[in-house]
Amino acid sequence: MHLTLPQHDHTPQARARAREAERARYRYDYSDRGLCFLRELHRRDRFSVRYLAKGAEAALALRANRRVSELLEEAGSIAARGRAALSILRRADATPRLGAAWRTLRGDSREPAPTRPRALDDYLDIFTTIARPAICERWHEDWCFAWQRVAGQCPVILQRLTQLPPQMPVTESHFRRARPRDPGSLADALARGRLFVADYARFDGATPGRTDGRQKYVYAPIALYLALPGDPVGLAPVAIQCAQRPGPANPVLTPADGEAWRLAKLVVQTADENLEGVLVHLGWCHMVAQRFIIAALRNLAPRHPLRRLLEPHFEHTLAVNDYARDNVCNPGGSQDRLLAPAIDSQIELLQRSLGELRYDDLDPELELARRGVDDPEFLPVYPFRDDGLLSWRALQDFVRGYVRRYYTRDEDAARDHELRAMIDEIAALDGGRLPRLVEGVDTGSVSGVAELLARILYRLTVYHAAINYSSVDWVSWVPNLPTAGYAPIPDLREPVREADWLAMLPPVDIGYEALDTVYTVAVLRFNRLGRYPPGHFTDPQVLEHVRSFQARLEAIERTIVARNTGDPRGEGRPRPLPYPYLLPSRITASINS
Repeated sequence: MHLTLPQHDHTPQARARAREAERARYRYDYSDRGLCFLRELHRRDRFSVRYLAKGAEAALALRANRRVSELLEEAGSIAARGRAALSILRRADATPRLGAAWRTLRGDSREPAPTRPRALDDYLDIFTTIARPAICERWHEDWCFAWQRVAGQCPVILQRLTQLPPQMPVTESHFRRARPRDPGSLADALARGRLFVADYARFDGATPGRTDGRQKYVYAPIALYLALPGDPVGLAPVAIQCAQRPGPANPVLTPADGEAWRLAKLVVQTADENLEGVLVHLGWCHMVAQRFIIAALRNLAPRHPLRRLLEPHFEHTLAVNDYARDNVCNPGGSQDRLLAPAIDSQIELLQRSLGELRYDDLDPELELARRGVDDPEFLPVYPFRDDGLLSWRALQDFVRGYVRRYYTRDEDAARDHELRAMIDEIAALDGGRLPRLVEGVDTGSVSGVAELLARILYRLTVYHAAINYSSVDWVSWVPNLPTAGYAPIPDLREPVREADWLAMLPPVDIGYEALDTVYTVAVLRFNRLGRYPPGHFTDPQVLEHVRSFQARLEAIERTIVARNTGDPRGEGRPRPLPYPYLLPSRITASINS
């Protein structure tokens, strides 16, 4: 297919007919609570046979894992019933008790097995044929808690403070309790730009949901962290307030507060998992991608060079989102069952956050700067930033070279009415309905077009990979990232016992459902950043750009491996835990799970 910009096409009527056919195939549908879906998924966008086979393979692996767990539980139950029956028979006057012993052995009088955890080890039983995540051994340590803000499954909430949060009355006394060996002070840390916050205020007032009749609880904590130059983790937790409004029952807690501190960390982790599930993953990845994909397919003719570049980065995304409509973000779907807010409250939070999303938020450098986490001088260790920017800059250079192949001057960009129509449609009420997302897009210059394409591709590849494929390592171990709270935050004026925070954890059966979700997501990888189908590009100049991009990604891979292992080519010391999620070999070319 000969690629050409619309103003250079010698068959404009045929091009217009092709666009109209695409507009008929791809029609917006907002009938499901205002979420953006397709009215009908086109045949060519459905899951491939290979995708379905991989999904079936994951389902079988999860079923085997669950069945072995059930068999082990059943074997343990039979042994326990046998011991109980023998105990009955050993009593005096055993003969009249034979019937009771037999019923006990058969299990006729057995109560249903409780799913509430009696101890943390109950969650280990979730893993039989599927390996336990490495985090099982370290999740409760403060350094690991802090590490997840810069290298976990939701590393996008941390912000540098220029003043203390008004809703969190943290004092020098709290700082001294948290950092008894630190020579500095709270005021000094703030002045030096070393204080960071993770604020989950978005969940304040959210309506909690129920699962299988069990009440869930939504937490909206605020957590304070201190940057530690020279430390392998680079960050330490200083204080947590479990809810937004301070008071005697909701004090500022520090690592010196024992069980209350452990409970506070659980509250933060639960909120973090909900932020990732409701907003960052479903909203800022899948729903953002949906707008760009539908608008591109409706407005860029099949022979448009930008569509040619984008299409491999759309693979399976529309099908995944169509599946989510009926199985994930619907009443009774996985989001409704697993996460804390009721599904309507989740959708309200998602829609509000999408409406706030700006075009500059798609640029990782600008987004990092907005949160004040772009400068290693203030936040020295941030794998999501440091590894992600390597691929971002490689993507920028690749896209610039590609775009300049077809847009030789700014006038070419300014006259591209198909691209302009795509951007206008994302903002339109009868289109993508996200005007702020494309406010400021420059389609009148070559550099502006290249910047737009780079930002789209980064969101569909690097950004999504960091969020999506890290979840299995962090979420599958339920105590680390609970999907919801199952008890209210207790009155913290009273001593906190282990039983208090254990009661807040999800039931074990919900742990199985969480494992099913994140394991399947991790397995479904069907393409790779920088790799394009054979014959997709035929222009020798474009192929040269692709080869250069691939070589750049291979070099980035070596750099990240060195950072993870402590090879001198990296920082010279290993990271406390590897951060493999942004290795280019593990970044998918599209959102395909």
